Amino acid sequence: MVLQRTPYLPWAKNAVLFAGSMIDKVWTWKMALPVAATAGGWHSLSGATSYVSSSQSNSATVREGESYSFKFRTTGYLAYSYSVVGLPNGLSYNGSYSSPTISGTPDTPGTYTIGITGFRRSGQKGDSTATYYLSLNVEENEVLDTDGDGFSDENDIDDDGDGVLDIYDAFPLDATETLDTDGDGTGNNADTDDDEDGVIDSADAFPLDDTETLDSDGDGTGNNADTDDDGDGVNDSDDAFPLDPSKSVSTTQEQEETNEQDESSTETSSEEITQSVLEIWSDSNTTDLGSGWFNSSWFGNFYGNSGGWTYHLKHEWIFLAETSNGGLWIYDDSLGWLYTEKGVYPYLHRNSNGHWLYDLSTISERKFWDATLETEITP
Repeated sequence: MVLQRTPYLPWAKNAVLFAGSMIDKVWTWKMALPVAATAGGWHSLSGATSYVSSSQSNSATVREGESYSFKFRTTGYLAYSYSVVGLPNGLSYNGSYSSPTISGTPDTPGTYTIGITGFRRSGQKGDSTATYYLSLNVEENEVLDTDGDGFSDENDIDDDGDGVLDIYDAFPLDATETLDTDGDGTGNNADTDDDEDGVIDSADAFPLDDTETLDSDGDGTGNNADTDDDGDGVNDSDDAFPLDPSKSVSTTQEQEETNEQDESSTETSSEEITQSVLEIWSDSNTTDLGSGWFNSSWFGNFYGNSGGWTYHLKHEWIFLAETSNGGLWIYDDSLGWLYTEKGVYPYLHRNSNGHWLYDLSTISERKFWDATLETEITP
């Protein structure tokens, strides 16, 4: 009698086959599980055990032309490939599954919804996650048009529309300025001393050259570089009056003439002295204050003028000789011959060494600034 065998082995075989099919589908992200089991998952299907996520913000905002990067991953099982769709121009996915990243520089404004889906196998095959949606807002750059000519500054070769190309304009966004000769941050139009040589532009024959200030003979060459400042044909080194084209005698000869005037002055009458004052210094800016005192609107107060010798309120006894153009040659016991004129004073040219002095004297102290030596002198 053939006994019916307990179907133990076939059941075991079936159990093994069933278990095998279960193992093959362990990474099944789309299997139906209770909703409660997936309540904490981002962008997962109901019951999904793996999903796409990121530690970065969603949504994100970036300005066009700015770089942007977004890293993501799968939570749960590892995905071996991704599908990324909806990228704006300028962004791309690097194709990596170990460090998947979207990066680049978006160049088209707009709001984009980027879909990211993970796949169990490479080549976007096998089971997949739910699609993760990244919201990206690409803002339009503010267009700056300084001169309002319809061309953005980025594309305009003259942003402020002042007629000077930006590459040559020290102030490309300021239509009122172009140059800054001394580099002090103030444009030449607003700067009162463009070359920063210490002489204001209105008194500077060369306002854009810090090595020059005066051009006595108007020949276009500054006195510092000019070997004949007064243009009388006699080099300054040989000219006792380098700033007076009407004179060019030697210092010795001039001193002899001065001595002769000194000797003859004692024989002159008060009337002759009065006329001598006018002849020696007939500047229309000089006012007779009475009692022998006079006032020059640009040279100050002085007393008398006997044969050229004058007592100046600041400089005490000095010898004055007027030139044909209204300038003054001044002989000072300490400094020797000095020359100045209206529009030049308080600058004085010292004949003995060719230095320019700036008069800082007061009633109580005589003091000059030697511009060549850059030091004060107190004779």
